[in-house]
Amino acid sequence: MCALPRTVAVVTLVNLILGGLAATAAAAPTRAQVEPLLRGYERAFGRADLKRLGPGTERVLMAIHDDRQADPMVRVRALAALGHAEGPAVQAFLAAVVRRHAGARAGLGTLFLRRAASGLLAVGGAAAIDAVTPLLLHPAADVRAEVGRALGRTGAPRARVALERRLRVERAPVVRAVLEREVRRLRGR
Repeated sequence: MCALPRTVAVVTLVNLILGGLAATAAAAPTRAQVEPLLRGYERAFGRADLKRLGPGTERVLMAIHDDRQADPMVRVRALAALGHAEGPAVQAFLAAVVRRHAGARAGLGTLFLRRAASGLLAVGGAAAIDAVTPLLLHPAADVRAEVGRALGRTGAPRARVALERRLRVERAPVVRAVLEREVRRLRGR
């Protein structure tokens, strides 16, 4: 009779310990864990970092980008890192950043816009094409070029149509080269 309660107690203790370890493993990373990974120049924050840090990393990246006191390049890298994430919250965040910075003509605003648009297409795929295609008309050539590359990476027929349409009127040599390359790739040549 005494062995049964002791067994139950041991099993309960093991379950509590294992449950605590699982809860610790599933806890969202802190900003102090994520931000240093965005500061390095040697390598970019990637999908493997997101997986290693676990659930909640996306929210930390969003908070870092939204912190106007953070290093501007760290904020840009947070947006680029979000392009490796998944889910509707990430898509909504990146779409909001695109809308917020769509009017930027130079400087940091265009960097935010480029990274958010590229990330939105990476996360949303063909579903994000309509939200980003108008940026092919943006006055900044670097924005148009980045959007052209990102549209091409979707591989979607609608992206090819948008790229071909812009190619007919694009005058900037750098942007034309990007558009021509992506159209060729999407046509399978």
